[in-house]
Amino acid sequence: MRFLDLGGPEQALGHRVETGVAGEREIVGVVRDFHLEGLQVPIKPLALLQAPGRYHMVTLTFDAGRLREVLAHIREAWAAMVPDSPLEYFFLDEDFARQYAVEQRTADMFSVFAGLGIIIACLGLMGMASFLAERRTKEIGIRKVLGSSAAGILGLLAREFALAVVLANAFAWPVAWYAVRRWLENFAYRSAPNLGTFLAAGGLALALAMVSVGWRSLRAARANPADSLRRE
Repeated sequence: MRFLDLGGPEQALGHRVETGVAGEREIVGVVRDFHLEGLQVPIKPLALLQAPGRYHMVTLTFDAGRLREVLAHIREAWAAMVPDSPLEYFFLDEDFARQYAVEQRTADMFSVFAGLGIIIACLGLMGMASFLAERRTKEIGIRKVLGSSAAGILGLLAREFALAVVLANAFAWPVAWYAVRRWLENFAYRSAPNLGTFLAAGGLALALAMVSVGWRSLRAARANPADSLRRE
């Protein structure tokens, strides 16, 4: 309707247009835009014509739980009506899924590498926590002798890692934002990156960091100060 500059639906009704092979046709209805392809492609102008001599496909909606029964009935009806042509069929949801196969493979690949990166980062944090706790054994012992609680010492050790995670997010967010924006440019229809997603990812990273270093920091905080001072 917009492509032919026909105004609104009321103005388009009754208007006759030349369709080429099907000849001149009268517009009897206007439907909303809908996608026949993936969101990477803009919606194209479309005319739905009634041309019985040119039909080559039938679309069926059925209960997915009765798939075998429906397919058996379709094969029987097809063999009775079109015995000389083989039955070929596909499922619409699978056809749409194929349009996003590249995106799905990319997501799977990123998920694997992100998982590996998180595991390596957690191991590194645990190693750093052990190293720092070992270096600050005397300080921790003195703090405990002077009255510091285990929770206070745990917070002291965890604060340094929390600051490092926050700084890492501050550097990573602009890069991630730019990468997401560039990737979304491949789609004709897209949403803008959501700040809430970045905040959630940062919070999850912080939680994982605290869990990774927490057990080692807690062990250092709960150690007997006499043992650490005697060793020093």
